[in-house]
Amino acid sequence: HLWALNLFGTNPWGNRLVALILHLAYIILFFAIFRNFISEKILKIAVVLISVHSLFVEPITWVAANPYVFFGFMYLLIMYSSLLYERTGKFYYLIAYYLFVLNFTLSGGHTNYAPILAIIFNLFILKRSFKKEALISLWMILVIPVFTIMNRATVEARVASLTTGPFLEKFIQTLPFTTAKSLELVTFPYYLALFHEETLNPLYYAYARILTISFIGLIIYLFFFYII
Repeated sequence: HLWALNLFGTNPWGNRLVALILHLAYIILFFAIFRNFISEKILKIAVVLISVHSLFVEPITWVAANPYVFFGFMYLLIMYSSLLYERTGKFYYLIAYYLFVLNFTLSGGHTNYAPILAIIFNLFILKRSFKKEALISLWMILVIPVFTIMNRATVEARVASLTTGPFLEKFIQTLPFTTAKSLELVTFPYYLALFHEETLNPLYYAYARILTISFIGLIIYLFFFYII
């Protein structure tokens, strides 16, 4: 999205055109990836939901939201390159896969957990064996802490208004809040922002903790269910 800003500057129409093109490409790429894994009826419903979802529609009218549709498109490129590698065995698809994932992981923001998304897709959608996936992708999880180390001051400043104490304590305290807001952002994007300090009250925080524990428990269950 930065090249779009460099190309069009603050001109809203140019940036909206880029968002519209990425939005259409996103839908086509999503269909190309999942048409072999989802029944046609469910896939059509999924395409409709994605086509009208706020995360991908608002960038067309709100230039500041361009990163959302851009990141979504790039995530699909990660999946597609992994799919092509699995089908063809061509090494250059794996190189493209690595470049996309590593770039996203080190760029931070909403993208520094790219390896986790990629691993989930490879294991549960592509049905890749755990042993093969361990060789291909699991090592990239070690890159995730690099972003936090490189951008520690930025991360601390982001959560400074929410918590106090050492960095690790801040991370642990904000994890439920961040997880809850991320899930809400995907399912019902009331506002296109991850942190809303005004919602940090005891009742909401209790809800966020329960939601986070349930989400982590579901991931662990699916992970071990798949392996077994």
